[in-house]
Amino acid sequence: MMLIGNEIFIEGTMADIVVFGSIVHDLTSYTEIFPRPGESVRGLSFESGPGGKGSNQAVQAARLGGSVVMIGRVGRDMFGQLNIDALKSSDVITDYIEVSDTVGTATAMVTVSQHGENSIVVTLGANLELTPDRAEAVESVIAKAKILICQYEIKVDALKKALEAESVVFSGVRVIRNREVRFLTKKSKRIGYFLSSLYLELIGSKWWGGDMSDGKYGIIAIVSVRTFFNFAPGERNFDKAILKNVDILCTNENETEFLSGMSAKTVEDAMNASKSLLSYGPSAVIATLGKNGSVIATKDGLLKHVEANVVKAVDTTGAGDSFCGALAYFLVYRPHLPFEEQVRRASYIASISVQHKGTQCSYPWAKDLPADIMK
Repeated sequence: MMLIGNEIFIEGTMADIVVFGSIVHDLTSYTEIFPRPGESVRGLSFESGPGGKGSNQAVQAARLGGSVVMIGRVGRDMFGQLNIDALKSSDVITDYIEVSDTVGTATAMVTVSQHGENSIVVTLGANLELTPDRAEAVESVIAKAKILICQYEIKVDALKKALEAESVVFSGVRVIRNREVRFLTKKSKRIGYFLSSLYLELIGSKWWGGDMSDGKYGIIAIVSVRTFFNFAPGERNFDKAILKNVDILCTNENETEFLSGMSAKTVEDAMNASKSLLSYGPSAVIATLGKNGSVIATKDGLLKHVEANVVKAVDTTGAGDSFCGALAYFLVYRPHLPFEEQVRRASYIASISVQHKGTQCSYPWAKDLPADIMK
């Protein structure tokens, strides 16, 4: 890391968007109706392709023009290489994807009905080897980003480690990935707070060097990394204490109900449930409701329903991931837009994806979108 003036320049791979999460190979059967328990039905067609919530979100953000790093794990098998190649073809940086010699690449058995609805069984495979140690090892990559995206297709302890505010050291300079400014000493990493004009000097990528003659203080650098957590797939007994390290929480109807313990079946219910989740730490909660659009609740008082772009759905698989990847892109590259407008544009992009079969192959590139969406 170099200090030039009062700006931080960290050597090595840099990307504005870092995705820490899952890579899954999709095996998709299209059929008229879902089979009932014990029933076999004929499929209309079959497709195989790259997927996984983390990988999908990375691809959508990159196809819009974002600088994206994917951190994940695959098996040393055909599916693993296919997924890495697919990420590269969408301009995602894959330098931090590890290959397992003991477990295969994760797979998803997807069934899609004639109405475009899906049911999915995921075998997480190598994703379960994404560990807290790996999250710690890539802290330097995360510290360089503007936003970190995580999902729930990995182990909870790895998720917690990735989302936690931690510090890393570059060339003797300690960099804090946190929303607060703290002293660092040899005895304690976290003592007191700067409540002075110096705080403003440290926000973003500014630096401050204390008197190092007594070896008591290290140089402090503050980097602002927003955390975006897509609670998918959800579960009822999730440890909500994890949400204290989340800036932006994105859930669907079922996941909203799992977390809040409240109904989210109507727009009004989803608003109330989303608003309740703010108390656990996020500054913004988005609940996606399929054809009913989405609702937004923020700590600064915004409570809004964003209507969906009405289209004929062919395959809804991965639509939520398209939304998350697109929203992350707009948060980073169109920060001047109101949050409601960022969500509306992400929703529009997701609606494009459901009009085509497949997951990543259905995600639009920036060049294929209307100019007013990307401006």
